[in-house]
Amino acid sequence: CAIHSAAQGGHLDTTRILLQLRAGVNAQDDGGRTACWAAAFRGHDRVVRALITARASFIAKRNTGTTPVWIAAQEGHERVIVTLARARASLNDAAVDASSPLARATYSNHEVVVRLLAHLGARLIMPDGDGFWLCYQPDDPRQAQMRAFWPRIVAAGGDEPTEESRRIRRRMMVQAKMHDPRDGGPDAE
Repeated sequence: CAIHSAAQGGHLDTTRILLQLRAGVNAQDDGGRTACWAAAFRGHDRVVRALITARASFIAKRNTGTTPVWIAAQEGHERVIVTLARARASLNDAAVDASSPLARATYSNHEVVVRLLAHLGARLIMPDGDGFWLCYQPDDPRQAQMRAFWPRIVAAGGDEPTEESRRIRRRMMVQAKMHDPRDGGPDAE
């Protein structure tokens, strides 16, 4: 689908033209991916914003149950998460495998994303088929670099921001504005 290709490639002008031509903003490909999901996957914040403005669904799940927030968390795209959070996207929608965006960011060792999601209110404990589980698994060797900071996030309760998490959130919000191409940031075309 043309709009998926434009969104995934970060082609903002092409995406806008396709939207003006009434391209299916919420059309899904064979894998269930929407244009918003494709842009979030590649970290194209400006394209995600344009799609949301055109009323793209940021809650549509692909066949695996993943949302744009989930894939942005897995890939470490902080600005996309901030954009989606501002649009009131859920930070807790789990995929088919029961992993949440916070769990995927933890698994992928994206410390800044984990801190950002925790500060924005993502749940640290998620339900699964057997009860509940903590998004961080301390015995998992793939999450070794998370050991240093995860206890501080849990101690803060996730939902109750610490001064450090407030500073991170302020920095993320400032960076999201600083990198706006209209302001001459690195994404300028």
